[in-house]
Amino acid sequence: MIIGDPVTLLPGSTLQMYCNDTHPAYCLTKISLDEKNRTVARGLPQSYAAFKCPLLDSINVTRGITRWYLFNTSKVIGFYDYTNKVAETTWTRNETYEILEDGGLLITVGRREVVDRYICTYVDNNGSLTASSAINTSVVLFRLNFSSWYSPVIFDSVFYGSVVVSVLICGVTFLINLLWIAIQKGGLYWIKRRERENRVQSMIEAVEIYRQRQIQNLQDAYHRNVGMVRDHYHMQVEQIRDAYTNQISRLKDYRQARIDNLSRIREYGSRHGEQLFESYERQLNRVRTFSLQQRLKLMRQYKLKQRHVNKLLANVDETNLNGDGNVK
Repeated sequence: MIIGDPVTLLPGSTLQMYCNDTHPAYCLTKISLDEKNRTVARGLPQSYAAFKCPLLDSINVTRGITRWYLFNTSKVIGFYDYTNKVAETTWTRNETYEILEDGGLLITVGRREVVDRYICTYVDNNGSLTASSAINTSVVLFRLNFSSWYSPVIFDSVFYGSVVVSVLICGVTFLINLLWIAIQKGGLYWIKRRERENRVQSMIEAVEIYRQRQIQNLQDAYHRNVGMVRDHYHMQVEQIRDAYTNQISRLKDYRQARIDNLSRIREYGSRHGEQLFESYERQLNRVRTFSLQQRLKLMRQYKLKQRHVNKLLANVDETNLNGDGNVK
């Protein structure tokens, strides 16, 4: 790789940066010392991380072998031969570890499983570092660097990004709740309206049935009374005719007396008929007034309009209202 070329930050990502080191992972890894003067390498989560053996930081090594181990295990991750410039990885841990061509250890994906202590050893058989066949050991503590989670750039920060996503989710949930409440209110209003219309229609039908029956009863009573008056009139006329026939010999002015009696009977029948008709009209007006008052009461109680009441009245079955037949 040419120094200074753009390199990919994350595996499988299109984000790139310019790095002046031999591998971009060195630019993504922060090296520091803790309070015990131990080397700590911090890599980004789910990103590359690479670090060299601290023993060789200030030495220009041209010979010897560097080996990497996982702490408290006998597994050799790999080694690098400076003499032959050969890097070999003996344990990749599912393609996680790799020995670089400068002797450093590359971690391809930063995960919690790889957070551990790593041991590097250097062997120089030519005595360029220490005595011949000397073994030098150093420990590197690898940790995950979560400082990027609090980046001031919202879309690069996990913290601020989660806050924005939470606000968006809360907003969407709030809108969904408002929509659900509106749908629920609308459904309940429609159900209550249908129930109210059914109650009003039932009451209007009952009022109409009562009105029609009362009118029918009034008409029947009127016709019955008129028939009784007519029959009584004819009966009186027959009685007078019979009486005058029997007493014709004793009456001097038969014709005038008969005319007077017939006039009185006609006046009685006419006056009684007028009284019956006036009584019929009064009762009919009371029934109509009662029906109208009941309609107005329903309109005020259920807050209905006149056209809605008229529509309900139009739906009333005339056959059910009239009972046995049509109202005359």
